Amino acid sequence: MENIYEYFDIDKKSSKEQIKKAYRKKAKKVHPDLNKGSDVEFKKANYFYQILLTDSSRMEYDEIGEIKDRQRKETLLSFVFEHVNGVIMAAEQLGKLEEMNIIKKTIVVIDNEIKGCHESISGNNKRIDSMEKLSKRIKTNRRMKPAC
Repeated sequence: MENIYEYFDIDKKSSKEQIKKAYRKKAKKVHPDLNKGSDVEFKKANYFYQILLTDSSRMEYDEIGEIKDRQRKETLLSFVFEHVNGVIMAAEQLGKLEEMNIIKKTIVVIDNEIKGCHESISGNNKRIDSMEKLSKRIKTNRRMKPAC
């Protein structure tokens, strides 16, 4: 995985406002409808932005330099889901529904996988949040002076 901060040309200590500004600049540059950008590159910019926008995923990225496979898998599945859905809609418009039955079954499987990823990520984020709260409490307790 490439360095997200370098991708947006920002510092690791950048504020959310600076990140937002850098994201908008990059999104304009790589948007498929503007400047003949790439759909894949635009989705990558959105994915990287989501990582930096969420405190827990940004903290995870800063600590280990990547995001766990579950989140990456969810992003890839969402991308596939979107495109397969487009194929199904096009087939329905052409009246070729019989050929699309296997694709419809595939899309249900992909959708279920995405939901599983969401649940897993949500559970991980809750655990990270509770660990952050616990860490803050521990730091606060260390600063307290004894009553003696």
